[in-house]
Amino acid sequence: MRQLYQILIVDDEKIIRMGMKKAIDWGTAGVDRVFTAGSAKEALEILEIQEIQILITDIQMGHISGLELIEGVKEKYPAMKIIVLTGFDEFDYAHKCLKMKVDDFLLKPADEDYVAEIVKKQVDELTEAERQKKLAVVTRRVIGNREQLQLNRMMSSLLKSPENAAGTAESLCEKYGYSPGQVMQAAVFLPRVSGFEEQEEESYLLLSVRDFCNKNIDLQEKGITFLDDQERIVIAWFLKEINEDISLEIEDLIQLLKDEFGISQKIVLGSVVTGFGQLRISYHDAIFLMENGQQSCRDLIQDRQRLNRNQMFWEVFGEIKNAVSANQGNAVSVMRAFSAFCQMTESYHLSGEHVKSCCFELAAAVYYTHIANHGEVKEDTMSSFTKAIQSAKSGDALEITRAFIEGMHRTEEENIHSLVEQARDYIRNHLSEELSVTGIAQMLFLTPS
Repeated sequence: MRQLYQILIVDDEKIIRMGMKKAIDWGTAGVDRVFTAGSAKEALEILEIQEIQILITDIQMGHISGLELIEGVKEKYPAMKIIVLTGFDEFDYAHKCLKMKVDDFLLKPADEDYVAEIVKKQVDELTEAERQKKLAVVTRRVIGNREQLQLNRMMSSLLKSPENAAGTAESLCEKYGYSPGQVMQAAVFLPRVSGFEEQEEESYLLLSVRDFCNKNIDLQEKGITFLDDQERIVIAWFLKEINEDISLEIEDLIQLLKDEFGISQKIVLGSVVTGFGQLRISYHDAIFLMENGQQSCRDLIQDRQRLNRNQMFWEVFGEIKNAVSANQGNAVSVMRAFSAFCQMTESYHLSGEHVKSCCFELAAAVYYTHIANHGEVKEDTMSSFTKAIQSAKSGDALEITRAFIEGMHRTEEENIHSLVEQARDYIRNHLSEELSVTGIAQMLFLTPS
């Protein structure tokens, strides 16, 4: 869950503080709520009752100056980010602020976009500090046996004590900084992670696999690894959204364990739940599947309805990708196939990352088929698409991919017309230079012929 950021603007001139509050796009800057105060005294009262992370304050104000306010805030709220509003003639004050180690300055009158940029920088620093703080807790837990044992007891308690689950979940989130509403899925390792018959060797391997998961799952904030009462490895795997499919990530983990330890590990996935208090439901679903799916030849065992749904999706998606490649040059057929894919993303409730992954596969199929058929395309076409889609949301990813495919399927006549126009413009603008067919061809990414 994202940290909520609140900002306090302090200035004795109402037109300045209210103007900043209303004119700036605080959402873009990462701020959720804005408070204002007309004096340092009023600011201190707000700080007592509100959790403020960023303070913007004028220097010259009434009975208590901005400098005195900064001094008090630094002492009582050392983690708060402080931005000072200053004028051209207040250099001496600014110098004193530097000694107080304020975080930034804004020169009056402040440009709205610049204010948003400065605040966004402070929000990013606060977010990174919070991430590092959480990571330090996880790192300390992973490398510290005592801390690991304590967490293991709490997680194990969640599985077997439904009457105490709410209290345990609350303590867990408070101690380790996890979100109470975290969506998750239990991944339970089948017993006997190896074929060794000697108990000592098997126990050593079990702990080695658990430590490996700690480093590759917990340290990357993908979930929590622990042992249940039967000494089975369990991972409370974190999901970004309730419809996310983590089967591919689990299969990657299985392959990593095979590469690292030479074992063929089987993992059972439970149902998706929300909150640590519900983890036992997912866990017991996995145990039920384990007891009824022991003879499965698959490394990953999951609910058959979900599995069949996944298999059906990939089969249909494969047909769409083949249609996109086979109908290269026929824009109508290709776009009809792409529209079918867009409908699938809704009916199968695909996660954002899943949508982007499929979009990339479709775009790559169009791109490389085009090269195979025509041999000429701008060098940065695919890299530009990749950069655009990486940071896009699922809906935007579909539109970016649609535009990419449409762009690759312009008719040959349109392409020729466009190239002729570009060549003509280039010649017209470079008449005084020494022109050649080869030079113009390079400019248009074509062969001289």
